[in-house]
Amino acid sequence: MSANLRERIRESSLDEVVLEEMIRHGFWDEQSVKSTLPADFIKRKGELQREMQNLLSKDRALADPDRALQLIMKDRMREARLRRVETKRKAIEAKNARGAAFDDWRRRHVTSLGDVSSGPLTDRRADTERLATLGLPAFESVEDIAAKMGIPIAELRFLAFDRKVSKVSHYRHIEIPKKTGGVRKISAPMPRLKRAQYWVLDNILNTQDLHDAAHGFRVGRSILTNAERHVGQDVVVNLDLQDFFPTITYKRVKGLFVSMGYAEAEAAVLGLICTEAERETITVDGEKLYVAQGDRKTPQGAPTSPAIANLVTRRLDKRLTGLAAGFGLTYTRYADDLTFSGAESGANFVGQLLRGVGMIVEDEGFVVHPDKTRIMRKGSRQEVTGLVVNDKVSVPRKDRRAFRAWLHQARQNGGPAKSFRNGNPLDSGRGYASFLHMVGGPEAHRLAEQAWAQLGRDPSFVPNPAKPNSAASFRSLSAAGEAPNEDWKVAQERAEFVPEELPGFDRQDMSQSAAPTTVPRAGRRRGRPERPDEGGGGQTRGTPWSGRRQSRISKPRKPLLWCAVLSFFALFLFTVPAVGPVLTVAAFYVIWKPQSQRAGVMGFLEKAGKSALYVAGAMLVFGIVAGIILGR
Repeated sequence: MSANLRERIRESSLDEVVLEEMIRHGFWDEQSVKSTLPADFIKRKGELQREMQNLLSKDRALADPDRALQLIMKDRMREARLRRVETKRKAIEAKNARGAAFDDWRRRHVTSLGDVSSGPLTDRRADTERLATLGLPAFESVEDIAAKMGIPIAELRFLAFDRKVSKVSHYRHIEIPKKTGGVRKISAPMPRLKRAQYWVLDNILNTQDLHDAAHGFRVGRSILTNAERHVGQDVVVNLDLQDFFPTITYKRVKGLFVSMGYAEAEAAVLGLICTEAERETITVDGEKLYVAQGDRKTPQGAPTSPAIANLVTRRLDKRLTGLAAGFGLTYTRYADDLTFSGAESGANFVGQLLRGVGMIVEDEGFVVHPDKTRIMRKGSRQEVTGLVVNDKVSVPRKDRRAFRAWLHQARQNGGPAKSFRNGNPLDSGRGYASFLHMVGGPEAHRLAEQAWAQLGRDPSFVPNPAKPNSAASFRSLSAAGEAPNEDWKVAQERAEFVPEELPGFDRQDMSQSAAPTTVPRAGRRRGRPERPDEGGGGQTRGTPWSGRRQSRISKPRKPLLWCAVLSFFALFLFTVPAVGPVLTVAAFYVIWKPQSQRAGVMGFLEKAGKSALYVAGAMLVFGIVAGIILGR
């Protein structure tokens, strides 16, 4: 406490410290101090004392050259430190400003598409006239897609970011047994991705016109309408496209959106939402990873895949319809199932048709399955998408008999013990009964009514206004850009930008006065250091008053060297009297003038004494050398 008090008194004055302590302890009202003469007098007195102390310290510095140089060096070093800190602070401030601006821009934009090329993000030129002609929603930017969907930009980045190796999967993979054997891989999207896909489906894909030959996945069309076009024909030719959905890759989907009028950037984001690569699940260090096994493609199970397939195959349908018309045939397509029917005209009719179909399908980027081509003539059973079309559309007899047997077994066991084909036993029976009722026919209707009486009607087949369909509600809300529920989960925005901390100034440097000292600054003149007492104000180049330069002023030259130099001039003094004295005086001036540390009479006496001492020494050395030479 006493040391702190002494320091306070030293920095200000005793009266000021006493006044501050009296105010702190309540002996003097601070408000009254401001308007009283004694307090103002004490403060003014302290200011004058500090100013006087400052002047005295500067005067002391001017009186002592060594101290002056030290103060100069200290002041310059302090200023250099302050400049370095200030320069570093400005650089960090500029870096923080750039980082904050980039972070703000990154939060408001989609900056990368992941492992696929992000080049399309630079092209944001949309064909607004074509979009208006097709009745499609236009986007002001890629980020406007998120606004239209009703999701944050962070959620759009999360759903449309391609990762070859990912810690999350947007799909649930299911395997369903096929009727003809094998399994069908279904990739069902997670709810967050399905919400975005439903928006794309109902606001973009389903608004476009399809070719009349397409019957799959269309409102008002089904396998029944597809089969009705081929009833009672002489010949029915059925072909199947191999790997139909996997053939439609991300590039084709992106090209589809570009053809609608969307910019490359918008088409890329929409294409990534509607495609996905097949993935293998592996575990590394206890962490589950999903590794892509190829390019992105339309997954079988996503709500957008069938609509995309119908749009991509519009030109295929148009060309195959023209080919069929050339042979007098009818053409329809249900997903990947191509059907031609009509009157058989010529022995080589089927071969020419198959060759033409193969060329067109290959030209459109698809492949005909080599093992699924069937030619059915009138004398045999003709089937189209699983329905018999010889005379009328009906369910195959073997399927009706199998279902009747299944119902009989379920009646005997008091309920269905196993499913009919696949799925839940009860739901599979009700579903097939609804299928029979849809296809129609007296026998099919009777069998459907019998199944409903035994199993009950399918709840999804009979609408209930009091209990709305949750799936339909989810789709309608998603298409409207609204969250399906209040606690709907979305991706969180990345952490905010944290600026780098600025370096602080040294308190000792800041405590000193920032004003430059009035002590004359060292400089260079005539190729030699300027003496402090010469009053020069120039600044030396390089480091200010380094130790090497200071040693040239404060340290005298070696006496032996000086004796040797003076001995040389003493030789001229005795041998050449006309030149020797002049050279000797010049040598004294050149050698001794920079070494003078004092001014006035004391400096002159010091210079004269040292000169006499060294001249005597030089003469002594010269006399000894001359005596030795003459003695010989």
